[in-house]
Amino acid sequence: MTLWIDSNWLGSVKIPANCPRLEESIKEKGRSGCRYVRIGNQNNDVYITNVFDRDKAVPDVERYNIHKSGCTVRLVLHRRSKNNVRSQDNDYNDRLCKQNYLGDTVVFLLESPHKNEYDNNNDPIAPAQGDTGRKIHRYRGEIFHSCQNLTDQIAGGRNTRVILCNPVQFQTSLHMILDGSLQDERRVWRDRIWSALWNESIIQRCFWARMEIYSPKFVINACTGERTCPNQRNIDSLKRKITAFLKRTGVENIYEVGHPSGWRSPDNIKIENV
Repeated sequence: MTLWIDSNWLGSVKIPANCPRLEESIKEKGRSGCRYVRIGNQNNDVYITNVFDRDKAVPDVERYNIHKSGCTVRLVLHRRSKNNVRSQDNDYNDRLCKQNYLGDTVVFLLESPHKNEYDNNNDPIAPAQGDTGRKIHRYRGEIFHSCQNLTDQIAGGRNTRVILCNPVQFQTSLHMILDGSLQDERRVWRDRIWSALWNESIIQRCFWARMEIYSPKFVINACTGERTCPNQRNIDSLKRKITAFLKRTGVENIYEVGHPSGWRSPDNIKIENV
């Protein structure tokens, strides 16, 4: 069986196999009438449809402004206004990212949106909703206070915004299709789909175009690390791929931190300059 992404923006993208139980589960969803799965005429090709169309991309947002007084750095949410993104569904007062921003920009990277970043109709909301967003908000100060070098780069008295950004703006976890099933294997499958999309030049060009517009003073890479299936080799870290891409394209001041889903206390939030 061959799995394909069928997208009105990306065209057809072949997805590497190696998780047979998950592949069969997707095919079964297609037999049951799932609107996001189409089975080909030969019954060996299965197409994931609509999930990766352009209107399913979760937009980057401005979530915080940074205020610095002496050595103290505070990340402050925007006030609620008519400019908020999807305010009826969004847990935060996000705004779409402005071009030609006059202050400094910090870009906080997550790898791709999951279930909480979409509403009940599977329409996109914003990055980092649900548990991920709560942990970022709870420990947002620790990101800076745990790294003096990072704190020193924040200019006091200057407007600095924090943008939340997914390099791949689509739901590679396939929650729209799989709901809550196959949790452990789905993490591996998410990484394979993410990597297949990331290898498409249009995805990398889109990410780079956004980074050029934002012109970040520094970048915090909080993408996920490695996942493995039983009896299968490690998958290259998504975090490592993004850091390598940023370095190749000339981005400076790159920091890495663990994915927020793993943040349990200030003590296990370790950030380092790479």
